[in-house]
Amino acid sequence: MKSTDQVVKEYGHARLIRSIVRAVGKHHFRDIYNHGADAGYPGITYTSDCISLAWRNKREIRSMLEQYSEDLGEDIGEMLQT
Repeated sequence: MKSTDQVVKEYGHARLIRSIVRAVGKHHFRDIYNHGADAGYPGITYTSDCISLAWRNKREIRSMLEQYSEDLGEDIGEMLQT
């Protein structure tokens, strides 16, 4: 199992990853890393939790979206719509 630091080194976006780890706890973060977040986890299950997390990390999330849209060769708005 990778540590938080290893995940950060692999994917970047340290602030966002550490914020998610704080929100869900290390135990649940390992499950999310291995299997995705479809099951629902404390700290990110409810819309109000996600909104709070997103507002605290909006610059990093925006940066990720811009990077992904550029990699796909799409406009960010079009990418989000699809």
